[in-house]
Amino acid sequence: MVEELQAQKASGQRFVDVFAKDKGFVSDSTKNYHAKTSRGADAQIDGHEYCVGNHRFAHELGVCSPEIDAALDKIEANAQSVAAFMPLN
Repeated sequence: MVEELQAQKASGQRFVDVFAKDKGFVSDSTKNYHAKTSRGADAQIDGHEYCVGNHRFAHELGVCSPEIDAALDKIEANAQSVAAFMPLN
C-alpha cells in the first residue's frame, strides 16, 4: 500500500512538471507538491502557487467563471476529461 501511494505521488508530480513545462515554465521541478485526491494537485513553480486539476477542483478554488464553466461543460459532454492549469497568486 505504501509503495502504491508513493508511486501515485511520483506520477502526479511528474504530471505537474510536464504540464508546467508544456505551459512554458522552465523550472526543472516543482516544489511543495501536494496531491488532492480525485481533484488534482498544487505546487510551487518558480516561486508561484499553481494548481492543475479537474473541473470540480476549479470550482473548489473559486476560479471557474461562467464562461470557463460553459466551456468545460461542453468538453465533458463529449466524454472528454479536463485538466485545468490555475495560478493561485
